[in-house]
Amino acid sequence: MRTVMTKKWRGFTLLEMLVVVFIIGIIISMATLSTGPQQYRLLKEEAQRIATLMSLARQESILEAQELAFVLNDNTYQFQEFDGQTWLPLTDDDILRARTLQDNMVLEVNLFGETITFTSTDSATENEKNDEKDEDENSIRIFFLSSGEITPFEIFLRYDDQDEGLFVKGDMMGNFTVVEEAS
Repeated sequence: MRTVMTKKWRGFTLLEMLVVVFIIGIIISMATLSTGPQQYRLLKEEAQRIATLMSLARQESILEAQELAFVLNDNTYQFQEFDGQTWLPLTDDDILRARTLQDNMVLEVNLFGETITFTSTDSATENEKNDEKDEDENSIRIFFLSSGEITPFEIFLRYDDQDEGLFVKGDMMGNFTVVEEAS
């Protein structure tokens, strides 16, 4: 009678361990890339929101044969319509409603070679918010004409503690892009 001795090996081989570590590394890197830093993701969402809203406003301006404007203030942006004499805020439009910038967000607007910087702070008092003349003096308007033309612009979004950010660009024919700042 022959007896066969079988050895029972317990544990994993080095190759199996390397494969598992490699797979875990890929999963972690993919999760990190998909979530990204929270602050950058919020900045990118805001830039894309602005570009999308501007595109929608341009289309609405053409379809309704109505002159519109994208208005930037210290910590808000909104759309206005021209009634033939004055610019009035769009109050009955849920999509093109007034919006407030996130805390510590900075917008730098470049119109016709001149750069204007807006910082989102909560330092404005109620009296300043209600004073329409001061608001008009501190506002920048980007116009959307019913012919489809817009005011060419560059808006640079960043946080006040960072130098890197995103550009929202629009040309005269209404083409909008969101571009990362090239370092």
